[in-house]
Amino acid sequence: MTSRFSTITIPDNVSIVLVDTRNVQEVLYLPVVSTNQGRLLFFKDYYGTSSNSTITFSTIGTDTIDDFNFQYTFSNTFGSMTFMSDGLRSWRTISLYDGSLTPSSAPVLSVLPAVRYSFLSTNYPGSGNVNNIGSNTAVGSATVVRNSYTAASPGFITTSHNTSHYVQAPSQSAIQTIIMIVRVFNGSPNSYLLDARDGLPNGWMWSGGTGGDWLGQTYYRDCILTSVPNNIPGSLQDNQWHHVCFIRAAFTDNVTYLSRFSQNESIGADTAEIMAFSQALTLQQVKDNFNFFASRFGWTPVS
Repeated sequence: MTSRFSTITIPDNVSIVLVDTRNVQEVLYLPVVSTNQGRLLFFKDYYGTSSNSTITFSTIGTDTIDDFNFQYTFSNTFGSMTFMSDGLRSWRTISLYDGSLTPSSAPVLSVLPAVRYSFLSTNYPGSGNVNNIGSNTAVGSATVVRNSYTAASPGFITTSHNTSHYVQAPSQSAIQTIIMIVRVFNGSPNSYLLDARDGLPNGWMWSGGTGGDWLGQTYYRDCILTSVPNNIPGSLQDNQWHHVCFIRAAFTDNVTYLSRFSQNESIGADTAEIMAFSQALTLQQVKDNFNFFASRFGWTPVS
């Protein structure tokens, strides 16, 4: 259960609380001990932000934590705590994990995307449109038409080849960098990776040829600089997860991803992430982005 319990008692039907402190500090009131004998409560700093926005556990009335504290403030990044009620007057600390399995130098997104459409299982409910969780709140959700959704980690949508499956983004200004995390299983004729018409008159990436607005631009495949292929869908068809990054001069468009701009001729692929940045990323910034997702997709981090 992902929760934002600010000064609210933990409900009776909740045992595991995945605490979200990305934006606010959390004060979690433990239930009354005497009516919860033997009850276990598990708490986890789910997003690893408790070192910035702390979690405070507080008892009610004369209850205590281990016969001593009325409150305990927790700030261990990705840490967790478990309490058990003794049924008398105290919540007993059963375990305290300090978060040490996550190194202090854990990868970070050094540049936040202006727009991020994420199908990772922690971000997408499994149906309907996908919300923008990027830094530009002025750009809304994207329309999603897909074959299926897989919630098992990492979480991704599947689009079928040469059908009307697509992710249609709303208009975004000043796009300079696009990153997609995709696994292509069918990029044969009549498939598009993306189509940026009308913002770029020749802005398609099609199995039959890449539009001139992308040819000659900067392209990193898994952080390796290479020429933009004339058949990008086919070049990615190996059924492996890839981090693809395209950089060019700024443009404005309601980009159609995984399909033609007319919302047909889709690519056969699994897609986990779509990100658009309002700046041209440096190679190091591309690497930072790749490393941030590496553990989810079985990639070896790059330096």
